[in-house]
Amino acid sequence: MKIKALLEQMLVDYTSKNQLQKDLLEVLEEKSNNYSFPFAKSLELHYSIFSESNNEYSKVNDLKSCIEVLILALDIIDDLQDNDNYDSIWMKNNQASAINVSISLMTIFQHKLLEIIDDKVLIQGLTKYLLNAIEGQHQDINGIHNVEQYLEMTRQKSGSLMALANVLGLSFAKMDYKQIIEDYSYDLGLIAQISNDIQDVIQFDEKSDWKLKKKTLPILYLLNPAIKEGELVRKYYYGDLSYEELLPQKNTIITTLKHSGALNFAFAQKIIYEHRVMNKVNSLPLCSEKKDLLCDQLLNKTKLPIEKE
Repeated sequence: MKIKALLEQMLVDYTSKNQLQKDLLEVLEEKSNNYSFPFAKSLELHYSIFSESNNEYSKVNDLKSCIEVLILALDIIDDLQDNDNYDSIWMKNNQASAINVSISLMTIFQHKLLEIIDDKVLIQGLTKYLLNAIEGQHQDINGIHNVEQYLEMTRQKSGSLMALANVLGLSFAKMDYKQIIEDYSYDLGLIAQISNDIQDVIQFDEKSDWKLKKKTLPILYLLNPAIKEGELVRKYYYGDLSYEELLPQKNTIITTLKHSGALNFAFAQKIIYEHRVMNKVNSLPLCSEKKDLLCDQLLNKTKLPIEKE
């Protein structure tokens, strides 16, 4: 049964045939377009790699639905907090409705999780990951000012959710490599966010990091006063230029990003964390075939379009 169908069934099971159920299913339908459910896939990957049998596979399917319901709730909250992604159905509707939908999704996640798992220690650990992710999001809202803060914020915001998914996948396997998996999950969250930041920094639309003045790795590089090519970017971020005044110079900025070292700096960080993940995977007592599969699936070796230029 495909993950979208599993999610639909979960939402129907936990709500009555009313406006809320209709809104939840509409949100899921929109989210499913061009979305590959990466957290569910990572959860399943860790179960299949570390489990000695498929005896718990029905529960794993339920867990896959749980994690993606949670991610959908957090995506809605993230858009509401950033006030962007205006084309999404939850931003087109009134905010009160979107907030209620996100609360409902988080409640469904918690309720279903408690049905599947009766391990109190595991539940507490999973809750800690979620709280760490929310703490990272809160730090993002309040702003970061340097690379160290960016890396810590991203580890919490993105890495904690990846750790939650992967540890869930491991929970029904009869092996315990939680610490190693947790460690490289935080690195994977960083890699995913850096990749998103690299792609977004060369975009200038209504939901871009430029519009929101987010300080990602390429931007932080150019905000350094020692980087003379970053003067235009610094004027914008410090309020001397409006977004409307910045837009006509977007081609100049993209050229600056490519030739100043800003993108190379972000790429270098991405590569560092990719190597960290590979080293941690290779430290696991698995056969070489499973290690290779983990690395290939987790790191997704396909290059970003900008890397091919």
